[in-house]
Amino acid sequence: MQQIKEEILKFPKKVPNNPPEINEFESTSNCFIFYYLDVVQYYAARPGLLYLFGKTYDATSRSYKNCCVNIKYCHQRLYFLPRQNFIYEPDKKVTFKDVFNEVCEKIIPKLETQEVEFHKVRKKYAFSDYIPEEADYLEIKCNVGNCFLSDVFGETFTNILGNKRHTFVETFLVERNIKGPCWLKVENYQEIPKNRTIECYNINDIIALDIDSIPPLKLLGLEIKKVSREDAKTEEIVSVGCVVEVQHMLAKETVTLSLDHFCIFSNGISKCEKNILKQLDNYSHTNVIRVDSEEKLIYLLIQKISDYDPDIVYGHSMLSK
Repeated sequence: MQQIKEEILKFPKKVPNNPPEINEFESTSNCFIFYYLDVVQYYAARPGLLYLFGKTYDATSRSYKNCCVNIKYCHQRLYFLPRQNFIYEPDKKVTFKDVFNEVCEKIIPKLETQEVEFHKVRKKYAFSDYIPEEADYLEIKCNVGNCFLSDVFGETFTNILGNKRHTFVETFLVERNIKGPCWLKVENYQEIPKNRTIECYNINDIIALDIDSIPPLKLLGLEIKKVSREDAKTEEIVSVGCVVEVQHMLAKETVTLSLDHFCIFSNGISKCEKNILKQLDNYSHTNVIRVDSEEKLIYLLIQKISDYDPDIVYGHSMLSK
């Protein structure tokens, strides 16, 4: 315990206001440059809608700020594996023209799409015993619509590959050759100041840049303490400790810590004794914020996270005991 207190005393009470040493990657009217961290698809709103989260350099404040790039339309690729013979005519061979005709007649109307491209491609597959390791497929590339097909039976094809909701993210990462967090350039973009987002309509306008640099990230660590309620069936959060590293340099082996920290304490069902509360009031190693219910604790925590706006939130066993 004494060692922990000594380490806490080393933390600065306030975050320095000095701007970090950075290499400017400024956006222009022709292209928007940002450091990509993560991508999320919002299938419930519309198939093909992707959100890219990252950091961009702001010349006005001479610092990096969080940003969101909204990809309005990400296409889908579906692969139809031809049968050897017609299922109802075992003696009749299936040709690619037969597969094409059936897909146009039965599949395309279900996709609710306006743009379709057809290609004959040869692909390898390694995740099933009943699908050949290598075979020719009829590939279709379509824009957003109803790109998820269910209960589809084909007389001329056996399987439809790529028919999953998560493949929009996979399509974007594979076709733009994005292997992880990296710098990206967005061309032909539109800025939406009201939503503080950048909109892009074609994934081909997003280009990965070969830049060996990482902007400083803001990290927030959480430690959550819970106690059992009187019924012993549920638990209540009584405290949340937070450590915020404002300028974390992933690219540097030696990191100079720039930390802020606080603890939110709830005196709800735990009903601590007065001497404990008095010790919390006099606790000087960190800023202790007292509330009188779990609901207020969670509300204040959400507000704090919103104010700090971290890039990464981490913790240990946050959803368990």
